[in-house]
This record gives sequence, C-alpha cells and structure tokens, in this order.
Amino acid sequence: MSVARKKDVVAARRAFSLIELIAVMAILGVVAGIVAYSVRGHTDRARIQATLDLIESIDRQARITAQRLRTPNPIDIDVARAEIQSLDGSGQWRKVQLSPVTIEQVRTRRNSSEQGTLEVVVSANGQSPDYAVCIATASGNRAWLVFLGASGQCIRTQNPNEVQRLIRP
Repeated sequence: MSVARKKDVVAARRAFSLIELIAVMAILGVVAGIVAYSVRGHTDRARIQATLDLIESIDRQARITAQRLRTPNPIDIDVARAEIQSLDGSGQWRKVQLSPVTIEQVRTRRNSSEQGTLEVVVSANGQSPDYAVCIATASGNRAWLVFLGASGQCIRTQNPNEVQRLIRP
C-alpha cells in the first residue's frame, strides 16, 4: 500500500461518520429532555412556595393594619383574575397579581368560590373567619394555604381533606 493511501485510510478512521453524529445528537436530545422535565417540577414548586409566602404576607399585613387603624380590613380574593387586595399600612389599597400561578378555589366555613370574588374581613382586633386558598400552576401542581382566623395561624397543605377538617363548621 502506498504512503498516500495509508494517510487517507488513517484520516478516514479519525473522522466520525454521519450515523455516529446522529446517534450522539439523539442521545443528547434525550438527556436534555430529561433534564428539562426534572427542572420543571422544581420551578413549579418554587413558584408555589413564593406565591404561598406572598399570600401569607398579605394576610399578616391585613391583620396588622386592622389593629393599627382600629378598623376592619377586608381582603378581597378574586379567583378569576388571581388577584388579592387589601389595605396596606398607610390605608391605601394594595392589589397583588399572582401570575403565573392561579387561584383555584377559596373556602370559608360558609362559602366556597371557584370563580368571582370572595371577601374575608379582618376585624379591628386582627381576627378573621377561618379561610383557605388553593393555588395551582399550569402543570397541575397545587397547594392549600389555610388561615385560622382567631389566631392568625397559617397552615400549608396539599391535602383537601385536611383543609375541610380545619375549616369545618
């Protein structure tokens, strides 16, 4: 075999064939899909936790404001628009949009709303009726935030039966 031909054979063996490149790209695509699916769950959980923190802070602020101003403070929860509003510390309305998380349901001992607006009134001494808010992400992850009105205690759960037990009449 001539020296030039040996160089061509060696050069051909160093390069990747088209089939090998396609196989590697397919494997990388599968790995990328698995990673994206795995990260999505963590992102949803982080969004839910951040939204629960926000709702809890709105409730806490409404209780503090009602006590400070010595006047009832309504918390309006708009299920359809995923908005919550109440008076802030200066007596101005504070409206918060919960996007990209939605409000699926709001429950009190007397009412349940899956659409429209539900008002929870915090009394001048900082107490409210017991109520629960269910939030959800587009992928279907959901969580409940239950407020026990007399104490202001806040409980997080994913179990609707526990919600029913906590706010039953």
